[in-house]
Amino acid sequence: MAMVGFVSTSGAQERPELNIQAVETGWSFQLNSLYPGEVWMLQFSLDGPDWRDLIFLTGGRGFLGYRVEVPSGGLPAEASKTVLFRAKEMKVANPDYRDYLSARMRWRVAGITDYSYQVRSGQGLVESTVRYTVVDGEVVSAEVLEIQPPFFDPPTQVTIDDWFDRVSRAIGGGAFKIDVTWNEETGVPDRGYLDLEEFLADEEVWWTIESFQPAG
Repeated sequence: MAMVGFVSTSGAQERPELNIQAVETGWSFQLNSLYPGEVWMLQFSLDGPDWRDLIFLTGGRGFLGYRVEVPSGGLPAEASKTVLFRAKEMKVANPDYRDYLSARMRWRVAGITDYSYQVRSGQGLVESTVRYTVVDGEVVSAEVLEIQPPFFDPPTQVTIDDWFDRVSRAIGGGAFKIDVTWNEETGVPDRGYLDLEEFLADEEVWWTIESFQPAG
């Protein structure tokens, strides 16, 4: 994989240098900024115009600037040839977004595409428990174990990635409250509560993944 690094900054100071090095577990990104207290996002692009957030760079003791290590498998699957990276200066570090990006990277690194999971979830007066089986990232079966009210049909095509996407949309839409517990090993959103609008009723979404089992 060929990698090229850039820096994007809105400040008047001289642009710091972004260094990329291969390490035993993946890649190391070091931003040699002289200014403490800044917020930097590591982004990547496959074509140049379209940039996607990957993970926040962090500061640390004992070295200058900001850094992060991206494990092998930490990039989306389509990033297989030439990849452009840049460190973009941010105004603030949204803690919910920071946690989301870290968890989604753990999920990609885990590389789990075949699995089953049981989730209890609800929105408004609707509550259900469904067991999904996923193969190659696609739902192949959905068993409804419990549903209230009984005439409601829960969605049949819900993967772990779909739960990630739901959190991402809530963050991007400025949800009133986001409370998600991410699995420390796999990054799976084990439980969550999303209140999208402060003064609207019955739009809150909650879930608990009661079991998650990789195939094999």
